Amino acid sequence: EEIEHFINSVPDDVPFRQPLKAFGKAEFITGVRLAGQLAGLAGLTPAFLFLHTCVYMVKPEFQRMGLSKQLTQNLLRYARKKRFSFIVLTVSKENRLAINAYRGNGFKIYCETPREYDMAFSLNRKGDFICKFLPFVFAFFRLVVTPSWTFIRVHWTRS
Repeated sequence: EEIEHFINSVPDDVPFRQPLKAFGKAEFITGVRLAGQLAGLAGLTPAFLFLHTCVYMVKPEFQRMGLSKQLTQNLLRYARKKRFSFIVLTVSKENRLAINAYRGNGFKIYCETPREYDMAFSLNRKGDFICKFLPFVFAFFRLVVTPSWTFIRVHWTRS
């Protein structure tokens, strides 16, 4: 109920507002409070095969206060406890604030479409190995599941 109140308190016209259903499927949800109110939420959702995606949302008035770092630390603590190898997310290219926050928290870009970046965070050596193949996984997923994308660029990273 508090999560629903939090999401409903963010105006619909706020860019990159996450829908309630994005959190409704979450296996794990964490929040951060400031001034006695819920200021940010993040969740991990089981996805395609072995992927776990994260969903973030920080109220505009609380952005640039380091909340994404706290949320990420909580997600990573849970993911390590559950022995996940990595987590992924997709972010709009227009959302520069979020991209910078994710990169600052250790996420790397592995795939790019005209509108979005697919990013991942490796949690262990197995995750490092799997992340080497993520560009292929993301490209395959984009081409087969969402074939409307006409351009995909993979990003190779060095470990």
